[in-house]
Amino acid sequence: MSDTILGINFLQILLHAFNLVILVGGLYLLLYKPIQNFVKKREAYYVEQDNNAKQALEDAEKQKADYEEKVANVDKEIADKRTQAAKDTQDMVSSQLDSAKQQADEIVAKARKQAEEEKAKMVEDAQKEIASLAVLATEKLVNESSNMTTVDQFIKAAEGSDD
Repeated sequence: MSDTILGINFLQILLHAFNLVILVGGLYLLLYKPIQNFVKKREAYYVEQDNNAKQALEDAEKQKADYEEKVANVDKEIADKRTQAAKDTQDMVSSQLDSAKQQADEIVAKARKQAEEEKAKMVEDAQKEIASLAVLATEKLVNESSNMTTVDQFIKAAEGSDD
């Protein structure tokens, strides 16, 4: 054993070192590298999930802002429509009141005209009746008495009843 110095066989150490390198290389290829790839894939998966969650959150916040804006616009539109409906109702009520006043004025005017016509007719009828009564009374007086004294008495009686 001449290659051993101080009882150390360098060939044996070299073979052990070579075995160690082969073992470390094999373990690296068989265990470390697949585990490292698995960890990288897993990390990429979680980063992607985080990015997706952040994107979904941004989209949700954007939708929420859009919905809030739409709700505000709807509230404003409802208020505008209520105002318009109140105005339309007021206009309709005003027009109906105007129409009712106009109809009432027409009815009153017709009633006045009719009342005046009836009054005129009644006055005319009364005048005709008075005239016919006067004619009858005159005929009666003339028939009853043909002398002038009764006519004079009638005239005096008529003049006395007027007082």
